[in-house]
Amino acid sequence: MRTLQFWILVIISTLVSALMIKQIFLTRAMDNKLQDLAEAQQAAETGPGYENAWKHLAMRLFQASHEGQDVALLQVLKNADVEVRSNAAHPPPAPGVPSAETNSLQAPVVPSHTATP
Repeated sequence: MRTLQFWILVIISTLVSALMIKQIFLTRAMDNKLQDLAEAQQAAETGPGYENAWKHLAMRLFQASHEGQDVALLQVLKNADVEVRSNAAHPPPAPGVPSAETNSLQAPVVPSHTATP
């Protein structure tokens, strides 16, 4: 084997090795981007389902704030296209008496772990 052939093979093998290493890093970067995209798509798909719940929560906050007299909050709700109704249609429940609407919005509390003696 001549010296020129040896150095050509060494240079070509070095280039191929560098390209393989670059391929590994690019594949990892692409996998990370695809995972980020999948998470963003999942958030976008589940987002519209919460719109009515957020509007209902905003209305309950408005009704609870000074019995619906908070002008700044009213303006924010109108800017967010939330339909504002009068308090007379839905009076706030008495303290200590849960309503059906309140119970439907509350998530059950599940302990994160069980206590062992």
